[in-house]
Amino acid sequence: MHLGSDPGRAGAHDVALLDISWTALTGVVHAFALARAEGITARDLAPYAKGITALLPDVIDASRSRGVDSTVISAAHDIALRGMTAGYADDSYAHVADLLRD
Repeated sequence: MHLGSDPGRAGAHDVALLDISWTALTGVVHAFALARAEGITARDLAPYAKGITALLPDVIDASRSRGVDSTVISAAHDIALRGMTAGYADDSYAHVADLLRD
């Protein structure tokens, strides 16, 4: 898809789409936590959901450098990092739902 002659435009689209992805994915994880509260495991709800955590800092930086609030995407990043710290780095992102329990 041609996005115009500005070479930064494709990158801007990429960052915006990554933002949608991560915000949506964090919503999915929240849904996994809700499902778990009803006895439905994240594994049953979503057999696999590998994350792309390494790209989140780029989305956060792009947001901040353009004056766009980064609270939601920063929270998504923090949750992903908590999952990695908890030992889920090589597992499905669905395991992060375990971190959202009270």
